[in-house]
Amino acid sequence: MEELEQERKAARKAGPTKDPVKVRELESCRLAQIEMNRQLELTTNTGRREQIVLAVAELDRRMKAALKRSPKEEILRVRFGEVERLLRETDLTIETIAAQTGFAHSHYLQAAFKESRGQTPGEFRGTRARMT
Repeated sequence: MEELEQERKAARKAGPTKDPVKVRELESCRLAQIEMNRQLELTTNTGRREQIVLAVAELDRRMKAALKRSPKEEILRVRFGEVERLLRETDLTIETIAAQTGFAHSHYLQAAFKESRGQTPGEFRGTRARMT
């Protein structure tokens, strides 16, 4: 039992994404946020919409406090990580990668990737090819 507690303490020190309790909490927040946004789209009652907006804002604050970045930044971080993996490990087209990673258009993926990573997905893939 003491070993488990020591592991948890070490994980907490390593950061929020290493602590299994925090990971579960963040995943719960993400799922709740998705559900609330879905409800917001469907709800026509003004009072209920205001409650949902406040709840979404609270979730955003909690996620930002836990991650030290906004939910949008976290989503993009995860998406770009998957984009990089697909660029390194597959020969999929940029259009296919965009669709698989949640980008509406390949042009948006290319512009956002370049802004975030300093190079286009094609340049990133070319760098990978030269390294192998």
